[in-house]
This record gives sequence, C-alpha cells and structure tokens, in this order.
Amino acid sequence: DGNASAPFTVGDSGSASFSAGDKTPGGAKILIIKVVDSSGNPVKGATITSASGHKYPTFFASTTTLTASPNPSTGGEPVTFTATITSFARSGTPTGKVTFKNSTTGTTLGHGTLNAGVASLTTSSLPTGTDTITATYGGDGWSAASHTTVSQVVN
Repeated sequence: DGNASAPFTVGDSGSASFSAGDKTPGGAKILIIKVVDSSGNPVKGATITSASGHKYPTFFASTTTLTASPNPSTGGEPVTFTATITSFARSGTPTGKVTFKNSTTGTTLGHGTLNAGVASLTTSSLPTGTDTITATYGGDGWSAASHTTVSQVVN
C-alpha cells in the first residue's frame, strides 16, 4: 500500500518514470508510466514493451458520458445531446470530435467538436419510440477512444 516511483532509461532516446499505488477513488491499484524524450518532453504515442513481450500503448484512458435534454421528448421537439470526455491522469482536456449516432436506426446524427472536453449536438428528427443514442470519441494523440449510450424516449 502507498506509492512507489522510479525513473529508468529507455534506450538512447530518453527516459520513463512510473508510479504505482492507490490512485483511484475506489482504491484500485494502477500503474502510470510517463515516457519523455531527453529534454523531458512527453512522447506522444510511445509503446512500452514488457519483458514478456506484451505491448502497452501510452495513451491515457478516456471516459465518455452522455446526457439528453429533454428526456423524454415529443416528436419534432429539439433534443440536445451533450458528451463530456475525461481522460484519467492527463493534464489538459481531450481534443477532437465526437460522433453522435442513433444506434436504433443506424443513422449518424452528426459530429461535435470538443471544447473544454464537451461536445453537443441538437436534433429534432428522432423517430417516435425509444432510441439508443451513441456518442463515440475517436481519441487524440494523448487519449484513447471511448463511447457510451443513452436511451432517448420520444413520445
């Protein structure tokens, strides 16, 4: 229990450091590895290979949350879907786009560009019934892709 940290050399191109300990709110043990070049700048998209040969990409995990307002709605009423992307242990917020799709009909509703980790889309063309709306974040140079769904009821 507690935290451990140590730097080590990565070939001739720089160094990496790791820390391990109780870092999550639930107390789960995690391992964080930061890869930097010889000037101390983070290296995007580096891959770490363990002694057993398993490869670990150095992207930060991301989480997508999705809300719908109003929910339920009536046919023809505008509904705003808001996706919030967070990335565990990353300094700064994820960048890029979120794709909004009605997974019930297979229709792509549109795309939203992240601003401070948030993207929104408003539509009034949802069919009556319960629609499963999916928000998919494609990732960026630092954060991995993620997605989630919300059920939208249209009366």
